[in-house]
Amino acid sequence: CDWSSDVCSSDLHAIVACADLTISGDLRNANRDHGLLLVVGGRLTARHVLKGGAYAVILGGLRASGIVLCDYNHGVLRVGGDLECEALIRLDQDCLVAGETRGRDLDWDSDDLRESLVAEVFPDEDTTLPEADLIHGRLAANLPVLKPANEIGRAHV
Repeated sequence: CDWSSDVCSSDLHAIVACADLTISGDLRNANRDHGLLLVVGGRLTARHVLKGGAYAVILGGLRASGIVLCDYNHGVLRVGGDLECEALIRLDQDCLVAGETRGRDLDWDSDDLRESLVAEVFPDEDTTLPEADLIHGRLAANLPVLKPANEIGRAHV
């Protein structure tokens, strides 16, 4: 579900789960500028967590079997416990994990993301910032966004 577009037309301002929240698919906030506040009192579990401009506060841990994408500087992610994922991809967003991060931790502010991400998530060969819509599209099509471990660090064209 997309917690920014599916329910933003109503008078809701926040989604609060007082305990654990398990989503069988993806949790998305595709709007880069805003979205409903998401508060989870326990652990959040989903396949992918793809967030834009909304604030998300997870008091317990966050477990994603795939990618946790934090896109754009309007949003915030706070995780009170451990974060388990294939990769946390931070694209100019404020993220704080109080516990341990288990998975690749990729930050556009400090890493060369072309070393770790497939070329198809970049709009052109000169851009160092991947495009979130391209990442969303590849994940929706079950295509990889991460290079295999044996290709990480190889020179890019």
